[in-house]
Amino acid sequence: MLANRFKNVRATVYYGGGKSLVEENDTIIKLSRDHNDANVLSIGARFVTEEDAMRAAHEWLETPFSDDERHKRRIAKFDRLSHD
Repeated sequence: MLANRFKNVRATVYYGGGKSLVEENDTIIKLSRDHNDANVLSIGARFVTEEDAMRAAHEWLETPFSDDERHKRRIAKFDRLSHD
């Protein structure tokens, strides 16, 4: 819960979900990297099978940051608000 309070840390949480949420959660995993350049992935061990955790981690690691200017501005704003 405190990871994002540190400068240059952009954490995201993955809780998995039922069959109906798998596609939505995959999108969230991708967007956390694509839009927010997340560099920490936290996986809810009580809610995610080992197989789903491995799949999510692989997907997250393989998704690059978009380098889009609007996303860079947002990240810079996060960094200004971060604590040292």
